Amino acid sequence: MQADMMEVHCAGNYKRDYPDVDDGLEGKAFVDAVVRSAALNGAWTRLSV
Repeated sequence: MQADMMEVHCAGNYKRDYPDVDDGLEGKAFVDAVVRSAALNGAWTRLSV
């Protein structure tokens, strides 16, 4: 089983069941964009990650 998991992971096809640091950074960038938009009366703002 471990060999199968290593093969999937090394091939780049590994799907996590939980968020990681990158997911957290994307979420924070989204919240920051929402706050900027609200401060500008709902103006469109760029989402930068």
